[in-house]
Parts: sequence; structure tokens; C-alpha cells
Amino acid sequence: MGSLSSMNNIEPAGKSFPNVVNINPLDPEEFRRQGHMMIDFLADYYQNIDKYPVLSQVEPGYLRKLLPMSAPDVGEPVEAILEDVQKHIIPAARDQMLTKIGRHNIGKLVVYGSDQTHCALAKAAKISGIAPHNIRAIRTKMETLFGLSPESLRTTIIKDVNAGLIPLYLCATVGTTSTTAVDPVGPLCNVAQEYGIWVHVDAAYAGSACICPEFRHFINGVEGSN
Repeated sequence: MGSLSSMNNIEPAGKSFPNVVNINPLDPEEFRRQGHMMIDFLADYYQNIDKYPVLSQVEPGYLRKLLPMSAPDVGEPVEAILEDVQKHIIPAARDQMLTKIGRHNIGKLVVYGSDQTHCALAKAAKISGIAPHNIRAIRTKMETLFGLSPESLRTTIIKDVNAGLIPLYLCATVGTTSTTAVDPVGPLCNVAQEYGIWVHVDAAYAGSACICPEFRHFINGVEGSN
């Protein structure tokens, strides 16, 4: 899953700049081909959803062992990415929890984010079978630069547990699309760990900045996520 082998096939931009890699502009036909491939992948998944195992077939932490030591310097072909998704990503947090509590308790599962979290979280949770009234958008404040407070998360979790609900999933964000808010990843992971909550860090917007050493403190504690 993920590979650095593609680096062997890279050609330098020229003799004057031997460390510069040739980057081709967007090929419209290739873009169209890959777009069709993604749609086919999604359509095939829903067409054959009844063939997937009901219970999770993996152990906690399985994905970490499959990741390379570092990200590739050059993106992999879309075929390789889709193969990884099919083999390694589809087994998810929901099935892992339902294995423990029984599928009849799916209505008790709760998903957590903040009022700054991307709306895709709520959509994905609904598709996964989470009841809309069990999706928490915890209020943030200007005092915390609109980052999700660990104390607010804990208070919300305790309230749900006391109501007989089962905390499942937390989405922390590094760079929300509305306010560029950064959630305190480490402290949130610590709270989630106490309650057995699966943690995903959404860093699609600002996470790439953390490749710079001076910004890496924004993801301190990310090793506590799933």
C-alpha cells in the first residue's frame, strides 16, 4: 500500500537542474478516463454491497502496518489507489464497533465533530447508517479560534453515555474550510481513547502545510488517531 518504487522511473528536468522533476500538465483525456474509473468503482461497490462481509475482517491497527515509512514523492496511478481502497480502507470503524456491540445496536452509535467540521462528515455518517440525531456538531468559540475544545467533547460524550448511547467516531480537522480552524489533535485523541472512539483527522485543506517543520506542531499527537 503506497510505494516509493515509482521514483525509479522519474527523469530529471534537465542537466541544468538535475534535482527538478518534470511535471506534465493536466491531460484532459487522462482526467476523463480516471473520472470514469472512479464512478465505475462507486457504482460497482453499491451494486455488490450485499456481497461484502457484515462483520469486520480486520484487527485494530491493521492499516498502520500496511503504510510505507514515508509518502511517495510522486503520486501513484489511480488504479493503485483504488486497489488500496478496495483491499484496505473499506473495512471501517462502524463494522469494528458493531462486532463488539451487535448490529441491532447501530441506532445507538454517535459520531462527533464540531460546528466547523465539513458537511461531508454528516453525509458519510448517514450513508453508514448513523441516525441523523446521533451526529454531534459541537459548538466552538472564538476564544479557541474555533477549534474543538477537548472539554466540550468530553462533556458531550459523557452526556451521550449517560443516555445509553455509544460513542463511535470523532472527526478532528486541521484547517476547516470555513474558518481555517485547527483542532487540538493530541488532546482530542486522548479523550477519544478513553472511550474507545475511532479518530479520523481531516487535513485535506491545511494539512499539507505540515510538511514544513515550522508548522508540524499543528498535528502534534496525530499518532493517536486511527
